[in-house]
Amino acid sequence: MLVLFALFDVLILGVVASETGSAGSVAYSILKGDLCSTYNHYCRHLGVALGFTLFALVLLVVLLWTSLISLYKRIPKQTFETPQPLAQSPVQTPPQAQTLQTPPQAKEGTETYAY
Repeated sequence: MLVLFALFDVLILGVVASETGSAGSVAYSILKGDLCSTYNHYCRHLGVALGFTLFALVLLVVLLWTSLISLYKRIPKQTFETPQPLAQSPVQTPPQAQTLQTPPQAKEGTETYAY
């Protein structure tokens, strides 16, 4: 269950990183299009929003790392022991297969069945 939370955290981190990139591209196109001289307040608001988004992204990365570290500490460590050599036991031979003996020849006119 905790692994599922970590997976969702990584997915949210991807969404926030994608949003930060798209907001940065919009801010760059507005800055290079000389719209900041016309809409001065809009550019300031966009810059502050982009700054908060970057701060949220860094904070989310730190929280994700601490979450994964605490998850790693909760998982019990597995110790693998080297297998001990087996005690030498005499080789057991399979029992001899019983050989089928053919029944003696029956007299003419009688039927024999093999079971």
